[in-house]
Amino acid sequence: MISEGHYVVGVEEKPDLEFEILAGIYAMSPSIFRFIPNDRYYGMDDLIKEMLAAGEKIARYRIEDYWIDIGQIDDYSSAVEVYQKHFSTEAEEST
Repeated sequence: MISEGHYVVGVEEKPDLEFEILAGIYAMSPSIFRFIPNDRYYGMDDLIKEMLAAGEKIARYRIEDYWIDIGQIDDYSSAVEVYQKHFSTEAEEST
């Protein structure tokens, strides 16, 4: 839905959205440890936000290949199923 003030001015059903996400493999210098507290969980998004606020430059490499999170055991199990269905040599041989 597209709106202006209190009125609907247009509709876009199931729009195609494209955006970058923060995910993947990180390579860092040991100097990052000065930003990480010892006494609590501190996620990568927290670290990057704090480094940016401190004026640190953060390089990135954009990947456009298939990617799936395996941060939890259930995620890993799902990834194995996806791999076996779509990417394994057995899947290629059956097509």
